[in-house]
Amino acid sequence: MIGEATEELHLSLHDRHFDNQPIDLPLDVLLGKTPKMTRDVQTLKAKGDALAREGITIADAVKRVLHLPTVAEKTFLVTIGDRSVTGMVARDQMVGPWQVPVANCAVTTASLDSYYGEAMAIGERAPVALLDFAASARLAVGEALNQHRRNTNWRYQTH
Repeated sequence: MIGEATEELHLSLHDRHFDNQPIDLPLDVLLGKTPKMTRDVQTLKAKGDALAREGITIADAVKRVLHLPTVAEKTFLVTIGDRSVTGMVARDQMVGPWQVPVANCAVTTASLDSYYGEAMAIGERAPVALLDFAASARLAVGEALNQHRRNTNWRYQTH
């Protein structure tokens, strides 16, 4: 027997080896009388300078864009583990004969012998967020809703 539950609101542990009681405290120390969480939230206007394009070459601009996670090469992120661990992955991140991680959604089947499942996608607008985070959020949600409308009637083909 590991322990015994009683109606007493007290947690105690008796150690038979050392013949002592290393834990002996009322349960309200763990579960009750927790401090109330308070939040002081203030909305601040975003500060930032206008995008300064003077002095930026095309090569520099391309290099800056390619450093953003949205468009950067992500093989290192998706090859560190098993991409089809459940056996029900119909579409993973890798696309095409060269297996480039550019898929815009993931598709899984609901079971090993089914013709239905789930399609998942995450909207991300990091380049826009650099200039206007609120616009970035609106674009991501709008795109997710648009993609949902267009992609709800997909079918998984078995071979």
